[in-house]
Amino acid sequence: MITVCSVVYNDNKSEIFDLTMKSIIEYTIPCPQFIICDNGSNNVLEKYRYMDNVETVANEPSLKGGSNAHGESLNKIVSMVSTDYCAIVESDCVILYDLNRLIKFDKSLVAIPKTDKLYHTFFLIGKTKKLQQVDFMPKTPSNGQSYKPKNDVGSRIGDVFSKDEIMPLTFIDCKTGGGNIFDSSFQSDEVVLGNKTIVLHFGRGSNIGGKAIRKGFKHPKYQLVEWKKKAEEILR
Repeated sequence: MITVCSVVYNDNKSEIFDLTMKSIIEYTIPCPQFIICDNGSNNVLEKYRYMDNVETVANEPSLKGGSNAHGESLNKIVSMVSTDYCAIVESDCVILYDLNRLIKFDKSLVAIPKTDKLYHTFFLIGKTKKLQQVDFMPKTPSNGQSYKPKNDVGSRIGDVFSKDEIMPLTFIDCKTGGGNIFDSSFQSDEVVLGNKTIVLHFGRGSNIGGKAIRKGFKHPKYQLVEWKKKAEEILR
């Protein structure tokens, strides 16, 4: 059995998370357990708290800064998992694959490498007891989102899992071309297993204000509507 852990941010549009939930329920059979943490707002908790297989957690982060709040929340909810396997899925992902099929690989973790020892944390699935050994807090508390490799939360994965224990998935940044579903006009990511896209990730472009996630870059607000429309078409 799998438990899906997801942290919902204040600045993520709730309708994107609705697609996250819909996609997992549609593709993963039997349906997994869910632990949902809402960092600040209770909108999502109110919507999902009455589902039989959902546990909701309100969290008021003790430290400011997106990476700090994210790490604190992940530590909290991953520690609550009692099933053999745990999936971490960010609240702006659409999952197009049965998660149960991923745990059949003879590995302790299925994850997306950024570099040799650094991993994306928007989607991964692994053995719960080992994931509960990971500290998802940045090594040094940051004022906002931490993108420095030495401080990235994804570096903590390599502290617990050896490379031989990890089955790597392929990451495609659609902005550079090569996406199976979204072209280079979209700020979106795809995660590929073999030749099949199994995860769509809208990324920080899902925030309400279209804030810059790096110098000189802002996500066009219209793309939230277009991305959501495309994802809904796939899930029909």
